[in-house]
Amino acid sequence: MLHADKIFYNARFITMEREGDEVEALAVYDGKIVATGSRASVLELKGAETEMVDCGGGVVFPGFSDTHTHILSTALTYVHEINFDAEPRTRSIAELQEKIRERAKTKPKGEWILGSQVRDENYVEKRYPTRWELDEAAPEHPILIRGSGSHIVCANSLALELAGITRDTVDPPGGSIDRDEQGEPNGILRERGKLGLTLGETNSVIPDYTFEQYVEALEVIGRDVLGPSGITSICAMTVSPQEVRAHQVALKQDRFPVRTNLLLRVIESNFTLEDLATIGLENGYGNDSLKIGGVKVSIDGGSLQRNASMYHDYPGEPGNKGLIRIPQPELDDSVTTADQMGLRNVIHSIGDHAYDMALSAVEDGVDLTRDHRTRIEHLGNLPITNEQIQKALELGVVASPQPQFIWTYGDKWIDIFGREAMEKAFPFRTMLDAGLTVIGNSDFGMSPINPLVGVQAAVTRKTQNGVVLGADQSISVYEALELYTSNAAWSDFDENKRGVIKPGMLADLTVLAAHPDDVDPDTIGEIKVLKTIIGGNAYFEQDM
Repeated sequence: MLHADKIFYNARFITMEREGDEVEALAVYDGKIVATGSRASVLELKGAETEMVDCGGGVVFPGFSDTHTHILSTALTYVHEINFDAEPRTRSIAELQEKIRERAKTKPKGEWILGSQVRDENYVEKRYPTRWELDEAAPEHPILIRGSGSHIVCANSLALELAGITRDTVDPPGGSIDRDEQGEPNGILRERGKLGLTLGETNSVIPDYTFEQYVEALEVIGRDVLGPSGITSICAMTVSPQEVRAHQVALKQDRFPVRTNLLLRVIESNFTLEDLATIGLENGYGNDSLKIGGVKVSIDGGSLQRNASMYHDYPGEPGNKGLIRIPQPELDDSVTTADQMGLRNVIHSIGDHAYDMALSAVEDGVDLTRDHRTRIEHLGNLPITNEQIQKALELGVVASPQPQFIWTYGDKWIDIFGREAMEKAFPFRTMLDAGLTVIGNSDFGMSPINPLVGVQAAVTRKTQNGVVLGADQSISVYEALELYTSNAAWSDFDENKRGVIKPGMLADLTVLAAHPDDVDPDTIGEIKVLKTIIGGNAYFEQDM
């Protein structure tokens, strides 16, 4: 008779197979669930060596997934750079300058000062800092600080000089260089206008981190951020061979246990599809801990920076319809080639014009007779038409919006687009009712990685200022949890391995102090994670 390695008990186990399904206990053998049911029935698998795991009266869900992260770039920022949105949060350019001055005291003259999460909407000036303001803070150091998602960066004069950006530099396709009234670059660079000021790219003038710093950053972010958020699996947007190797070494050294699907960026990165074709990589290459999940391309820029590609002008900015980073012919060629190579396409598109570009590329370039599960990232973050939803459904596209963004950026979007337009954003109810597969994620570090923040936002539709956006698009707690469990696993072709609690599944579990259905909806994001378990082993634990 098989005896379990571990039996988990003293909890409500929410299977996520069907709404309302619960069991009292589960047994694990060799990292997989082998039995679920009543405590008495599961205890029949108890042997002399079986470890009994008390779940402290918590509520157990299938391990949470975040299907869109920039885990390594965010981890490096978390460990080595200034995070201007960390507590105490930066509220003015003067405070930003002071944080740079303090960092400059710790660095030799000429060494780079890097930072991230510059959020202009939080500053009294309601704008990004200029090169000259950064010069005032640390004139003897090159400085590069990034906005949310790196769609915009701010560089000082020394950084611009090192990158060769002058008043004579022409805006590149898919990017722009902001200028003052005299035509001088003011240090604010958008999308492909960063020109050599993207850390890790081949042409970057910024020295890359050491390989050990990459691995160390993964270890820290897994322990201090993912574990406390209940995350057991992620998709990681990956831009360089250094990142791929860091994930392999971190896994081998047991320094990053989170299951990882690598999504390799093949335009605006150090990879090309030709590189991957030479190696012969296909979707799914690897194992349950680390594998290739597909390739990513980004059509347009970020809406928070007014760079997303729209059919209409941005309010108050005549002539600005955003930026196209990848023109349609290049996009079509990339999508078709990747699909023929057996690599799933993951396509970033934010504006309504970019939505149509992505859908067109899928229709023309993906073999729709296969189970392709092509994803369109951010689909539905901004208003989407019923025709676009139906087209996505016909094409078998997976919609990958970020529920956390409602809470994190909803108020800024209202300032940009107006309340009426944003009432139609994030139409979760409409998309799900149409039959579209929807997954939830954070785009970490764009927003908090904690899935419960996303669940709260999808249910309440509330921004940080308490504004309710599109109350009719609210979904239930159960539906919101599906975005981060069963739907997420399905989107990664892992529906037979994780995403629900039943025999045969990997023993990946998230133990919460309370069920989100049993608390005030406005406090769902505050529920404490008691245990985060991968393959039956806890890599994060804390008391109730």
